[in-house]
Amino acid sequence: MFKRLHAILATALLVIPLAGLLVGCGGGTKKADVSAQIQTHKGTDKDAKITACTELGELKAAAAAAVPELIECLKDTDPDVRRLAAYALGEMGPAAIAAVPALKGLLSDDSMQVVQQTANSLRSIDPKSMDSAPARPGTGN
Repeated sequence: MFKRLHAILATALLVIPLAGLLVGCGGGTKKADVSAQIQTHKGTDKDAKITACTELGELKAAAAAAVPELIECLKDTDPDVRRLAAYALGEMGPAAIAAVPALKGLLSDDSMQVVQQTANSLRSIDPKSMDSAPARPGTGN
């Protein structure tokens, strides 16, 4: 009887934490995070935009709803915001295909860091998109 009780308790101690992790990884949580990050992009605070871009990149393709806002951030006056918006789009992979034309426009950016991140992001989203992109020294294409 004690062996059976021990087995039940051991199973419960393993299953309960795993269930908590799975609930925390649910789509509803990610969708809420994406909505919050989209609102952050509409602000003017540079640090908030940088944080939002980074967090959207970490969500990968689950943040695809933010692609239009990230495309707008590619036009920001701050090169760090442009670079991190390109990063976030690249992390989304093919889910960010709508951003390819805007990203190609950044390949002639004044900031080499923006250009390098943009080239990497284009390769992640659609490797063939780099075939027709203009070559620029230092970007590897």
